Amino acid sequence: MNTERLLKMKSSFEAAKGICWEDASEEIQQEWTTCWDLAIASVTIELPQNPLEFKRDRHAQLSASYQ
Repeated sequence: MNTERLLKMKSSFEAAKGICWEDASEEIQQEWTTCWDLAIASVTIELPQNPLEFKRDRHAQLSASYQ
C-alpha cells in the first residue's frame, strides 16, 4: 500500500473519531470497509477439518513443549 493511501486512511480515521457507522460519511464508511478488508486479508488462520484432530495435535504440541 502506498504512502498517499495510508495518509488518506489516517486522516479519515482522525476525522471520524467518535462517529458511529450510521453517522459516518460514505467516504469514511468506504475507508473503514477497505481497512477491514485489508486487515482480514492479511490474516491467515488455518482451521482444522476435524476438531478432534486439532485437539490431538494441540495436545501433542503442548506435551512436547514441557519436555
